[in-house]
Amino acid sequence: MSIPLEAVIGELHIIGGARQSVTRPTAVLVAPRRAARGRPGDTLLVLVELRGPEPLPYETLVDCIGEAYWKTPGTITSALRTALVAANDWLWERNVSAPVADRFRAGVSCAVLRGAEVLIAQAGPAAAFVAHYGQVERFPVRDMVPPALGVSRGVEVRFSQAALSPGDALLLCDAGAAERLSEEAIAEVLVYTGVEAALQNLEKLTGSGDLAALVIESAAEAKTKAALEAAVDKIALVEPVRPAPAPLILQRPEPEPAALPEPVKKLVPVEPAEPLEEVEFEPITPEPVEQVELPASLEPVEPIEEIELAEPAPVELKPIEPARPVRAPAPPKPRPQPEPVAEVEEEPLEEEPIERIPWTQRVGESVAQLHLGERVRAIGGSLMAGLTIAARGIATILQRTLPEGTLTPQPRGKGMTLTLMGFAAFIPVMVAVLVTS
Repeated sequence: MSIPLEAVIGELHIIGGARQSVTRPTAVLVAPRRAARGRPGDTLLVLVELRGPEPLPYETLVDCIGEAYWKTPGTITSALRTALVAANDWLWERNVSAPVADRFRAGVSCAVLRGAEVLIAQAGPAAAFVAHYGQVERFPVRDMVPPALGVSRGVEVRFSQAALSPGDALLLCDAGAAERLSEEAIAEVLVYTGVEAALQNLEKLTGSGDLAALVIESAAEAKTKAALEAAVDKIALVEPVRPAPAPLILQRPEPEPAALPEPVKKLVPVEPAEPLEEVEFEPITPEPVEQVELPASLEPVEPIEEIELAEPAPVELKPIEPARPVRAPAPPKPRPQPEPVAEVEEEPLEEEPIERIPWTQRVGESVAQLHLGERVRAIGGSLMAGLTIAARGIATILQRTLPEGTLTPQPRGKGMTLTLMGFAAFIPVMVAVLVTS
């Protein structure tokens, strides 16, 4: 069964040992009516540490953080990161146009309460302490020195998360006070003391120094307290009445009224974290190690001789000549653009009538192109010359092979001539017949 919780908050601002009536570096912001999705129900706690010339713009920086947080939807981490980036951008834009002596540097701690959990976001020099079950833990650790806001465009955001239970406390303070105070002193201030006692103890520890602090304590809700008190009263009525001893009256001087801290602010009730289940671990029995005996024949290893390394020769550094300025290349000349081609209208071609030629005429023209007459005469002449040469060759062979007197030379007469002419006339006729067919 979870017990409803509520947060009790106290603020403290000390300058030169004097407590201020208004705490400008701290603020407690609740969700407005028109908050982004995921923001209703959150409680934003802000502590700003500023360094620079007076007057310090605490209010402007706190308003910038709150406006950016309530307008950013989504998770708590994304909204906190957006808020811290907005604060850094505002400081950076102001410092760029200002002289070095008038520039501001800042460290911011933001904490968001939702239920029984608290999420802390820090940028620049900042410190936060969480007292949980009698132990105190610091965020971040002491060795970390983050860069301040307003010195560069980039922002380094650190996130921490803790679960609160009844009696736990959270302290946000400036980095300077955190360095002066030890963790033992912080534990005596926070652990099971209450907000009013914690503020008084912090004021005593500060002395004549400066301090900006915000203390948050998780306590049981008022309705829960009333129910517990009623249950205790019923149990007391059942118990038997015991005789009370005579009262012992001591006369003590009345204490002087101490300066009361600022009014305590009650916030939205939060639920406690669920306790962790205890797990029993079984002890592990180590296995026995077997001992191995080394043979006696092994000889001892000779020690390695130490070698002295020669010192490196000094290197002479030569000055580097400054680089010559590079001339910018001349701009390229514009290319001449071709002239536009004039469009020419094409005239339609007139179709000429096609004359039809009879097939007899086309065959005659084809035959005329072959020049058959000339070709026949050339072939006839070639055949006659060949036949004449063949006849003479045969006659010569016969005269040389046959005995003398067998062949008597006869004068060439008309019969031989007619025979040759007949051959000459027959061959062209045959060629013409073949070509015509």
